[in-house]
Amino acid sequence: MAFLLRQKEINMLFSIFSTYYDKSIFKEFTDQSILEQNYDNYEYLPIDNSDNRYLSAGHAYNDKAFDANGEYLIFMHQDVKLYSQAWLATLAELVNSYQFGIAGCSGVSDSGQRLGFIKDRKTIWGRPFCTPQDAQTVDESIMIIPKNVFVSLRGFDPTLGWNTYGADFSLKCLAQKMKVMVFPLFLWHNSPSVLRGVEKVLWQLQQRYGQYVHTTSGSTRSKSLIINSLKSYFPPALKKYLVLLLSRMGMEKEGNVLSFKLRKAKKVLMLDVLPEGCEANRLIIPEKIKLEGLSNNPVWRDLSIDLIIVQEMRELEAYLPSICSTLSSAATLVPNGLKPYFMQYNDIQIVPFSVNYSLLRGRGV
Repeated sequence: MAFLLRQKEINMLFSIFSTYYDKSIFKEFTDQSILEQNYDNYEYLPIDNSDNRYLSAGHAYNDKAFDANGEYLIFMHQDVKLYSQAWLATLAELVNSYQFGIAGCSGVSDSGQRLGFIKDRKTIWGRPFCTPQDAQTVDESIMIIPKNVFVSLRGFDPTLGWNTYGADFSLKCLAQKMKVMVFPLFLWHNSPSVLRGVEKVLWQLQQRYGQYVHTTSGSTRSKSLIINSLKSYFPPALKKYLVLLLSRMGMEKEGNVLSFKLRKAKKVLMLDVLPEGCEANRLIIPEKIKLEGLSNNPVWRDLSIDLIIVQEMRELEAYLPSICSTLSSAATLVPNGLKPYFMQYNDIQIVPFSVNYSLLRGRGV
């Protein structure tokens, strides 16, 4: 498309927006993350909606974004934390290297596969990856849109409330032959995610664009959308048992299953090897991730995950003695793709844990 062609400039300028209604959460997460960045070529335009002046995210952002000065518009929820002070600087490298209509850090492919590597509430989603991944939709927690694309597509649909406006914009981009991407940038989205009524909007989008719609809130191709919508009406005490029941039936999101299975753990180690040609500093992956409790999920205990993410297998082998010494006291998770590597060690037992992960145990434990 003609309006996607742009001259690359030496200086990259972002316009950063965040619509917030809870000032304390906003100050702790998004506001603090932005002000700590070591990249300063941006304008910061938070939108105070504590008086409910705006009835939808699209309404709020459309009111401000068309007058922004940045070449790229960044839209963030009030409860997003960027894990590194170099986050914006790394994003500047990415937007200079790729052309796209919209990008995010979490999304879903056109086949319904969850994409990205982030901390979402109390779980770790996905696996490390190197280059941007093509998606059908991106999650609204953080979105990056070239301003010329935003203007050309007339911004967000203000009738879609607070959950699906990014999915709609993603589908509009695809309809105009523009790429939708998920970037390899780690962040924490600490949201309770109330999804009541979202299934109606997603089916509305399916009719609008004539295809199955896959989002981080649910998919019109599966039963999970109805199940997750019903779960939002359950009190926390009953939701705990519902999640456990659904997980046994294979009808629960892996992130929730991981959370419930790890809730009694005192320590968690998560091992992984970066894909070939990938550098850890490009992903901005923290070594430790604290999983704080949420008021609407009292069954979860606070715990930490230590990430052991190495460049190649021989580095992982160097960790093996310390890993073996902790197998009795820590939940040690490895992606299922690494199982063959650990099968050669007789003192390690491999136990199925979830769709994407296996649990390592010491034999006899």
